[in-house]
Amino acid sequence: MKGIMLKDLYDNFYIKKNLASYILGLGFIFLTIGLVRTQYTFILYIELLATILGSCALEAASDQDEKVNFDKLQITFPVTKSEIVIAKYLLALIFLAASNLLSLVFTLLHVYAWHTAAFVEGVQIWCTGICISVTFTAVIYVLFFLFGKKAATILYVIIAVLISLIYGTSAVIFGVENFIALDKTLILCIAIPASFLLFAASCLLSVRIYRKKHF
Repeated sequence: MKGIMLKDLYDNFYIKKNLASYILGLGFIFLTIGLVRTQYTFILYIELLATILGSCALEAASDQDEKVNFDKLQITFPVTKSEIVIAKYLLALIFLAASNLLSLVFTLLHVYAWHTAAFVEGVQIWCTGICISVTFTAVIYVLFFLFGKKAATILYVIIAVLISLIYGTSAVIFGVENFIALDKTLILCIAIPASFLLFAASCLLSVRIYRKKHF
């Protein structure tokens, strides 16, 4: 399992085009967050940063795997098909942890340096980002295992755009200030465990899909 995770890390960061994508994407986000310090962009980038970065580990790895038909070699490794899938989900958790920690840094900047939101409000927005990023990753990973890289990437973009549109529409209808001021404690107490349960269910479903494809 460790070897599979290291191989996927290699695909994500050692291949120049993938590394360049991370650098350019993060650079754009850092620049925008630093220049535009509004409540609207605070929520938008905190949610998108964790959601997109947390779920992209499989996209780059799947691209390389399909190019060289790596699956045929991978199933000959001294690991079970379940362990292959679990290794990819464990790497997803590492990416989610890293992206949400980065989101926490930006949240603290918005709270203490730029005073965009109060501490409790900022933490609740950050926790909302955790729920969305874990749920999004759970859905996207099943799509990658079910449909393959090309179709899943298209669905990945469509879902990401839909999330952005829903946020933009909600901000116009309900107001960003109202959403930030809303006490989300009860909702988050339900949503956070539910998102991780969905992630676990996604892993089990992906194992079944992978076994069926490589019986």
